[in-house]
This record gives sequence, structure tokens and C-alpha cells, in this order.
Amino acid sequence: MTGSWLSQKRIIAFDMDGTLIADRLIFRLADRFGFKGKLEDIMAMGVPEYEKTRHIARLLKGITTSELLYTLEQIPLSTGAESVTRQLKERGHFLVIISDSYTLATEHLKAKLGFDRTVANRLVVIDGKITGEVEMPLNWSDKDSDWLLFYRR
Repeated sequence: MTGSWLSQKRIIAFDMDGTLIADRLIFRLADRFGFKGKLEDIMAMGVPEYEKTRHIARLLKGITTSELLYTLEQIPLSTGAESVTRQLKERGHFLVIISDSYTLATEHLKAKLGFDRTVANRLVVIDGKITGEVEMPLNWSDKDSDWLLFYRR
């Protein structure tokens, strides 16, 4: 191998909450829609993370997609997020957002920042409103690298 690792095309993954954006979307939604206490209770539960994800999704029932995206837009991008992603894309890298948040948000940031793919939970939406149901890719198994195997196919 010659040259720096940045000169070789790679898959580069970013988290959304606290990495690309300066806060966690679910915290902002909890503040805006008044379920902060319930969210804290769920996060303190001694159950697997995928179970917490299901419980948290139920808190979002009735929120519209436009309300979720408006809340997302109120969170500033992290310092350097735009310039770093632009430079990586200019070098030909394949950029992925991996998040335990929601595709509504990750797909929005994908378009805004020029990412290639996102992996996140998908909220079920009917007539523009979140139903409280969630679909989780690979059920977020305990093997963090499972999503890579999924995309290699």
C-alpha cells in the first residue's frame, strides 16, 4: 500500500447523534413534546437496547414527520461536519450514517451532507404521522459488524 489511508477509497461511517449533529434528536423531541420523564425511565430500564428502542418509538406516536424534521433542523450540525464530509466525498470515499435514531432523520442528513447510505431504525408512518411502531435493521443484534455483512451482499 502506498499513500495515506485517506487517498485510498474506503467506507467511512459516522454516527448521527452527537457526531454529525450537536445533540441527540430523541432528547430534543422529548423536550418539545413533553415526554422527557418517560424517556429517562425507559433509558434506565434493564432490558436489551432493541427493547428500549421499541418503547421509545411508542412515545413518538402521533408526531408528524414534518414535526420530527423541524425538530432535527433546530439542532446545529457539529463543528466541521460539513467540511469533513465534503472533503471525504471529494476524495471518493463512500460515506454512511449509522444510527440508533431514525431513517427520517438520517435520510434528511444524507441528502443535506452528501452521504451515500444510512442505516437506522425505520419509524412506521401512516398519513404523515408516526404510528409508534419501529422496524429495526437486523434487529440491532449484539454483533456491531452485522450491518457490514448485510451491505456486502
